[in-house]
Amino acid sequence: MLQQQTQQRPRPTKRNKELTLHILMRQPSLICLILTLEFSISVSQAIGSMETQYAAVPGLGDTEEVVTLAYQAVLRAEQAGANVSELLDRLNEATNLLAQAQVAYRIGHFEEATSLASLSRNMGVGVRNDALTLRRSASSESYQSELFTVIASIGGVALVIVGTIGAWILLKKRYGHGVAGAQQSR
Repeated sequence: MLQQQTQQRPRPTKRNKELTLHILMRQPSLICLILTLEFSISVSQAIGSMETQYAAVPGLGDTEEVVTLAYQAVLRAEQAGANVSELLDRLNEATNLLAQAQVAYRIGHFEEATSLASLSRNMGVGVRNDALTLRRSASSESYQSELFTVIASIGGVALVIVGTIGAWILLKKRYGHGVAGAQQSR
């Protein structure tokens, strides 16, 4: 009976392989379809596993954006004339925490990565808020400084004009009619 079962099963022959190859070659769209399906299945599995792991570390991507926004706020505060040295130190610390969180994520320490990302995010938000406050303050101080300069300049010009007029009046009283009176006496 075992011999009968073995004989009933067709063995792959060279002719069968050629026939299968011939069918596949005549249907290039079938080959493309099979390859596309295989590729899409592989990609979806890879993305699904990445999303599952990324979900294990909430806010890691968001933290990077927060730190970037903090950097931009510090840059604008510096351009407004604020002293941002302390903010730069804190921003460096937030960046280091973010880098440590990314390393912890890559090696699979998701709990540590979550904690470091949270610290970095909080520090980034604080730096951004402080930078915005410093920028407003620096802009206000700059406006006040410009206003003081304009008022002082106007006051200085007014003082020179009043002093000149006062000196002219004093000299006129003291020396009389001036040059016109001297010419008439000759």
